[in-house]
Amino acid sequence: MHGIIDENMKLKTKVAVLEREKEKLSRAVDHDNKMYNSGSGGGNQDHGMITKLKKLLREAQDDVRLLNAEAKKLKKTVKYTKISELEMENKCTRCAERRAHR
Repeated sequence: MHGIIDENMKLKTKVAVLEREKEKLSRAVDHDNKMYNSGSGGGNQDHGMITKLKKLLREAQDDVRLLNAEAKKLKKTVKYTKISELEMENKCTRCAERRAHR
């Protein structure tokens, strides 16, 4: 159980880091777009940088989506495990009660 909780914590940390990186890249792309649109950019070189930053941003967003999906799956696994444990505990309690009534 602790392993699952630790793994969940690691994934949440990873998601947070990737979201910060995504925000940073998004701000950089916005800044570069403003520079490019205002005509103060270096032309072709800036356009290449914008394209590269957009690609990095998409990759970061994909990573965040994958980690969120993995975290959601892990949460379901934890819930299922807890339900199974409770069902087993309930079954054992009922067996013990039956034995006590004999």
